[in-house]
Amino acid sequence: GNLKEAEGKLVAGEAQYRAVFDSAVEAIAVIDSAGIVQSVNPAVEKMFGYAPPEMLGRNIKMLMPDEIAVQHDAYLRHYRETGRRAIIGIGREVAGRRKDGSVFPLDLSVAEWHRDGEVFFTGIMRDVGARKHAEAALRTSEESLRLLQNEFAHLARVNDLGEMAAAIAHEINQ
Repeated sequence: GNLKEAEGKLVAGEAQYRAVFDSAVEAIAVIDSAGIVQSVNPAVEKMFGYAPPEMLGRNIKMLMPDEIAVQHDAYLRHYRETGRRAIIGIGREVAGRRKDGSVFPLDLSVAEWHRDGEVFFTGIMRDVGARKHAEAALRTSEESLRLLQNEFAHLARVNDLGEMAAAIAHEINQ
């Protein structure tokens, strides 16, 4: 009974995990301590343009611009040797590289976990390019609005002066 029950809970837990993993809007990738991709969710393909089979078994560096990719192996090696972590547990903005080579900003948070004495990392990624683009557009439209307000205020002052001049001319004519 107890073993069957525990197994049922495990299967239910796995199904729940799988549902969250597969339906998340954020791109999620699991790598081993050497940086090799163990699993990815569907959002990774949407974000980076690689189908999961193209990524599994390959180094996660394929999703990074070269200047960052070069440092990644050294970083993982340093972590394995010293246990000192730089980014685990804190989110930060990094650059991602899509299959087509385009580079974009993303928020990355990394969690570390262990199974059978092995270390794994789960990276959760959110594309912030769209947000940054929207923020820039908002700044531009706010600036345009400010310019329009200044222009409008100027026209209103000119108009007031015109009315005042007309009133003075009217008084003089009287």
